[in-house]
Amino acid sequence: MELTWTITDDDITKVKAFLDQHKHNAFLRHRIQKNVEGPRPSFARDAFWHLMMACLLTSQQKSGPSN
Repeated sequence: MELTWTITDDDITKVKAFLDQHKHNAFLRHRIQKNVEGPRPSFARDAFWHLMMACLLTSQQKSGPSN
């Protein structure tokens, strides 16, 4: 499998505008602090594939407290 992302200047402009528009939103500030400014998590190949399969399986079938 090969995945290629193409990020254009227009994409960057839209993201920057969104961030500027919501810069005082507490939820957004928390997510930026946690996911961008925080320490990088450790990353292992085995853990990646385990989580990838869990995401794929739970998105293909019903999951939740009533199922």
